[in-house]
Amino acid sequence: MENKDYTATLTVSQPADVVFKNINSVSKWWTENLAGNSENPDDSFTADFGGDNFVTHKLIEVIPNKRVV
Repeated sequence: MENKDYTATLTVSQPADVVFKNINSVSKWWTENLAGNSENPDDSFTADFGGDNFVTHKLIEVIPNKRVV
């Protein structure tokens, strides 16, 4: 299977600190079935959608109010 990366850019009319806080509150906008943490470098979290449907993410870079990778 070929490895493919996904990148998205969104522009919103909110202050950076508000956007950053909300993006990192994953359970508020994606799914409540979340295990792990999503705020600091090396944090990882798994979003569980039931059955065999889940996805795990790891934060590799966090620059407050600017960038999450």
